[in-house]
Amino acid sequence: MSNNNPINLRLNDYNIFLDIADSDGNRKFLKGNYLNSIFNNKNGVEFVDDEQMPYNVMQKTAEQPVTLMSTQVESRKTNAKKQYASSQLAKLLYEDIKGIGTSENISKHINAINKKNVIDVMQHYKENNDNKDHNSLISDIMEEYGLDINKRIKYVKQIFDSLINVCKAYNIYVDDIVEKFNRELIYQKRTWTPANSERLDCLINQLMARKEGTRGGQQRENIRYNGKIDKNFKQGRTGDCWLLASIKAIAKQPKGLEILNNMIKVKSNGNVTVTLKGVNKTYEFTKQEIAAHTEYATGDLDVRIIEMAVNKYFEEERGVRGRPDINGNYEHVAYYILTGKGRRNFLSDTYGRILDRWFTDEQIDNFNKRNHVAVVSARGKKSDIHLKSTSGRNAILCTGHAYAVSRSDSKYVYLINPWDTSTEIPVDRKTFKSFFNSIDEFDL
Repeated sequence: MSNNNPINLRLNDYNIFLDIADSDGNRKFLKGNYLNSIFNNKNGVEFVDDEQMPYNVMQKTAEQPVTLMSTQVESRKTNAKKQYASSQLAKLLYEDIKGIGTSENISKHINAINKKNVIDVMQHYKENNDNKDHNSLISDIMEEYGLDINKRIKYVKQIFDSLINVCKAYNIYVDDIVEKFNRELIYQKRTWTPANSERLDCLINQLMARKEGTRGGQQRENIRYNGKIDKNFKQGRTGDCWLLASIKAIAKQPKGLEILNNMIKVKSNGNVTVTLKGVNKTYEFTKQEIAAHTEYATGDLDVRIIEMAVNKYFEEERGVRGRPDINGNYEHVAYYILTGKGRRNFLSDTYGRILDRWFTDEQIDNFNKRNHVAVVSARGKKSDIHLKSTSGRNAILCTGHAYAVSRSDSKYVYLINPWDTSTEIPVDRKTFKSFFNSIDEFDL
């Protein structure tokens, strides 16, 4: 290879040759013009960047020849540039973590994740897990106890940083998520208890919900907060119908509305404080934070602020009734947190249809009592029921979803779906009795 001219190589190949020379785990001998000796070139090696701008990184010097097979160079180039399809990379990671692959490969495959493929890789990984563990890539790594905790945290952080870069490209507010995520990693590193990867997953889901919110344009529906629950709202991409239905049911009663409005205080600088009466906790949020939480309710932003406060309480408690955040819980939990009152009053804790006698006409009549609060839901395998709302819109009754009870008359029970609180759904008494088998109710 010896000639009278410098060897020109792309600047992007610099790290490849660093790795070739770096068999001892450090790069100090590159100061001795090791690359010149590799190529046996007396006139030095020039690296050229992607725009062919020369950058001389080696002095011209004569060194003892060192043999390097051209196939080694090409192999290193190929490996350094190797790219995977998202589905392929997800499959390889699944094999690495589940023990089909080797632990040596996981670092290489994690390093192949970047902001361009991270969402697809995580989605494909979840699909590989379907009907198996139902875990995410994040939770599977954190629960891989065959790996040192420092490596687990390193890999999870790499994936998380790629997600953050995606969100920043959408100008999505991420500061609060980053702070909570890093705090959780530190906690898991210091504690002797098993890593609670579910909390990390909750933060990831919250982040992804914000990203999805940039496409839906729901932010335009938001009404400026004023410290009062006085507008309609719609549930966001968080599974907290139990909380939103409870808020709506409480707000339907004059005393309940007074309690909710007294919780929220708007400060002169635009910040808002929320005091959760039942647990005696007060939280403050900035205008930026409130606007950023697009995963929560749209419409009346004061409702969103309550969601934020309840979720923060859940985080402080490291979960309430087994749930690390407000995705899924019980209405009586909301009653107590918001008002300091309420009790659990399920008609049944079992699956399947409840006989009509469980819901009596007398109990349905009680829905009209002053300061009576009730939220109903259906559990078990039931077919969806399609109805019309009082405004003429299509409405649906489905299982695993909470509905606020608004009122009743001689024929119907009127429900409010947190998906859209601007209208009521009239359900005839017979249908109501046969479909719903769970209720939380109390008197304020």
